[in-house]
Amino acid sequence: MSTDERPIVRIWQFLFREDNVGKPKSEAAAARALTMNPSLNIEAKQDLVANTTEHIFDTDFWNGLDLVCNALDNMKARLYVDAQCIFYEKPLLESGTMGTGANVDIVVPHLTRSYADGGAADEGGGVPMCTLRNFPHLIDHCIEWARAKFEDLFADPAQKAAKVLEDVKSFVKKTRSETLQATDGRSSKISKEIPKLKKLIATLEMGTKGPTMSDAVALAWAAFHELFRDILLDLTEQFPDGSKDKKGEPFWSGHKRFPKAAHYDASNPEHVAFMLATSNLFAAMLGIPGKKPPSSPTSKLRLQIACVCSPRRTSPFPTGKKPPSELNQPGPMRWQAPYRSAEWLAGMLAKIGGPPERVKGAVEIDGEEKKEGADDMAREEAELEQLLTRIADMGAGAKGHFESADFEKDDDDNFHIDFITACSNLRAANYHIPTTSRHKCKMIAGRIIPAIATTTASVTGLVMLEMFKVLQNKPTAQLRNGNYDLGSNQYMLFEAEPPAQLATKVIASACLWLPLIAINCH
Repeated sequence: MSTDERPIVRIWQFLFREDNVGKPKSEAAAARALTMNPSLNIEAKQDLVANTTEHIFDTDFWNGLDLVCNALDNMKARLYVDAQCIFYEKPLLESGTMGTGANVDIVVPHLTRSYADGGAADEGGGVPMCTLRNFPHLIDHCIEWARAKFEDLFADPAQKAAKVLEDVKSFVKKTRSETLQATDGRSSKISKEIPKLKKLIATLEMGTKGPTMSDAVALAWAAFHELFRDILLDLTEQFPDGSKDKKGEPFWSGHKRFPKAAHYDASNPEHVAFMLATSNLFAAMLGIPGKKPPSSPTSKLRLQIACVCSPRRTSPFPTGKKPPSELNQPGPMRWQAPYRSAEWLAGMLAKIGGPPERVKGAVEIDGEEKKEGADDMAREEAELEQLLTRIADMGAGAKGHFESADFEKDDDDNFHIDFITACSNLRAANYHIPTTSRHKCKMIAGRIIPAIATTTASVTGLVMLEMFKVLQNKPTAQLRNGNYDLGSNQYMLFEAEPPAQLATKVIASACLWLPLIAINCH
């Protein structure tokens, strides 16, 4: 066959076109669907569906649905929607793809097994913690480390601060019992808890005094030097270049790369990007006022397909609590352009001055014994007790607003992926690892697996078949779950399993007489 005779292969995107680039998927998909069928009643939304937005996706919203179709990309989102559908008794059509493989699961409350009953997959990256902490050698390690630091900086401190303000006595009592009064691994627990309590105190101090953007920048400035300077200096001082391990072999060998501490450079785009993202994320966590555009009112739809991203759920039941104001909540500064420029950042850093004083801390290496004498243990115990006492004094009667960050990869305006990208590349530079793109950081941090058009099309077809059955009130026995793999040409359809049964123990019948006995005794 000559060159001119070669067949022309055209690959068409089903929903999206070039003019949809930069637009929300829900809006683009809704517009495309309306061109196919103008009689459809579709409302596109971009609000996060999670326990934090239950004032938007409230009881009226869920009661207005006939069924829910999921096309989600993470386990937290699936479990949240599954719990809501069970509570509101709404059928759920759950689907997912992974390369050439796909699955369809039908959940009918009280009649079939729920998604949570089937077992949730582990989202862990499988990378040893020691590698992430001290010896990364791949950019993937740096991205996983940055993702963990996101939680350490913008989620955990806010959650703990909120607990302190809610009940400081209970927080102190619990922390003391888990550390100072622990019977196993007390020394290790105390050592790990001290830096956490120090960060908590810093958060409380700023959050309760009425924080400003200057405070947020100061926290970002300290975080930069701690993450990319101080911990590297600690590591290289404990294990200098040329040092030996217990076996007499070179310590820095194989995958272990001798790191280099970073020093802030205003001409380095990654340094500036990290400071801008971290400053704004700290501002959001501290509740520094920012005007968030009001959400559009929720309308009751007969059929709604929801796009959900990374919810954080503490209970399978709706809280029923609304924030003080739904339209003017204390929120992040991401809607305000002045806090995005390098010029603004340079002016803020000029007020701070030079780099902060180095903070030394112990570096734990798996397989290396931590040398700690009785005096060191006594000192750490005393320091922990002092920190708990200080927290008790600070929390008594304190007020403040703390907003825990809920990682959202699909919002390009919230600084989440900006932080992950800058943090990952700065970590990579520390260890002489080639840097990477924002796209790859988003793929790895968001646990994204590229979709194959044929797999997506086929799973959509199976979902639609089951949707028709549900809307026609077909018996549960006619519903079919599906697992298949286009690569191996394997296809399985099977009936949904019944719901998981909770075991209930029957106590001895003599106990039934106890209330009567008590009444007669009185």
